[in-house]
Amino acid sequence: MNAIQVICNCGATFSATEQLAGQQVNCPACGQIAVVPAINNFVAISCPCGNQIQANSMMIGRQVNCPSCGQLVLVGQSPGHNATSVDTADGPKSSQKKSKTAREHDAHVVAILAYLALVGFIIAFVIYQKQKRHSLASFHLRQAGGLYLTGIVIGIALWPLAFLDAIPGFIDIWFALSGMISFVVGLGWCYGLICAILKRQDPVPIIGDFFQDLLASIE
Repeated sequence: MNAIQVICNCGATFSATEQLAGQQVNCPACGQIAVVPAINNFVAISCPCGNQIQANSMMIGRQVNCPSCGQLVLVGQSPGHNATSVDTADGPKSSQKKSKTAREHDAHVVAILAYLALVGFIIAFVIYQKQKRHSLASFHLRQAGGLYLTGIVIGIALWPLAFLDAIPGFIDIWFALSGMISFVVGLGWCYGLICAILKRQDPVPIIGDFFQDLLASIE
């Protein structure tokens, strides 16, 4: 015969037979009167030992002792829900796993944002400062930051040369040189963005490792 789990006001749980459903019984722990749940107010669960237990619906999400073998089983969320023995450490582990997944997602977003123009880099950096540190986010912030700094420095260096148009053919050389440098920096930018999308931490060829050292303060 199936047993019904009863929860007393003192916090103790005990078993009662189906014949006592809806009736009042004395709690064996404190002696107080406790009401055995009606048949339509219980959750049916199965213990790994094979015993069928009828638990008070108020016990959903909690553990009860199997009256047959004594081991703890979790009361499910719906009638007939099979339960298995539960390790009390499973809850924190599950929470930690979800938290880790959320951090990885946020880091992935920051890594991609860092390459979406200077405005994107600033937004990514602000988000990064407000969340827990992640190696993927910090790596791509350093890579993208290095590429932006390279473009700014080269632009400042080449800008005065644009006024030396008095030298025959110099302006053509200037356009060719600036175009080639912009192309190389653009390739590095594309490479970094693709790595960020793929969640890879591969430095931009030739200058990527230098960026990691230069912007090591972004941790």
